[in-house]
Amino acid sequence: RLVAAQQLGLFSEYEQIRGKSVAIVGCGGIGVQVTEILTRYGVGMVSLYDRNKVKKADLCRMFFRPDHIGWSKVQVARHFLAEANPDVIFRTFSYDVGKRYEDFVVSLRRGSIDESLPVDLVICCVDNVEARNTVNEACQELNVPFFSASIDNKAMKGEVRFISPGRTGCLQCAQKPGGGKKGLLKSNPDDPTHVAFPSSDAVIAGLVSNEAVKLLFGFGKVKNFMINLMTCYVTTFATPINASCMNELCKKRQEEVAKETAPVVEETAVQQAQ
Repeated sequence: RLVAAQQLGLFSEYEQIRGKSVAIVGCGGIGVQVTEILTRYGVGMVSLYDRNKVKKADLCRMFFRPDHIGWSKVQVARHFLAEANPDVIFRTFSYDVGKRYEDFVVSLRRGSIDESLPVDLVICCVDNVEARNTVNEACQELNVPFFSASIDNKAMKGEVRFISPGRTGCLQCAQKPGGGKKGLLKSNPDDPTHVAFPSSDAVIAGLVSNEAVKLLFGFGKVKNFMINLMTCYVTTFATPINASCMNELCKKRQEEVAKETAPVVEETAVQQAQ
């Protein structure tokens, strides 16, 4: 069925997906479903990051079973999905990417199948702003594109945002100084009123996976989405570059892209003007 998309002209060679490497940070309700979708697409290598173990509260919205309680989320995900597609290579990292930032960056830098290049794409599915900023920092440092997929505490509003270092604004471009937010969803899984619906997670996971596949295959136009699942209202939006971004690496990437896209003035034309 997937190869049929090649026959329709969506991309030239379906097998190219086997050479792609994707990192998924956060194996919660959204992250595990993104991982399963990309595994079934046949992505060559998938790197999974999550510091948590399976809890009883996770059973309502993921493929985890009661006997998995207490296990590392990334280990369970690898075991389950390796059976679904044994051709995919899995790497698992069961730690806090913020507390082990240098290890996180090194693993992404060596994230290609032959470990000579960074991963092709990062998909951030974590449930707090601090961890998203960590992923944002690492991707700016390595110049790797990434998606941020998130849902609010009431499980009724979700967001998918694409970041291309220097070409779009980063996550911190959309934040106000002092930690405030502007257009970014916040979530706190420790909040006793935190709601989790498997259907809501599935919608966001499907949207970000679809955009990721478009990026990996190079067809269509990648978009950002904000969706209200209560009203079924979907909007697309841009992530504009903020020249005053608080992230220094982001500003560095902006400068690099500006130099790449600056118009080239031929020497002969300059001489004629003189």
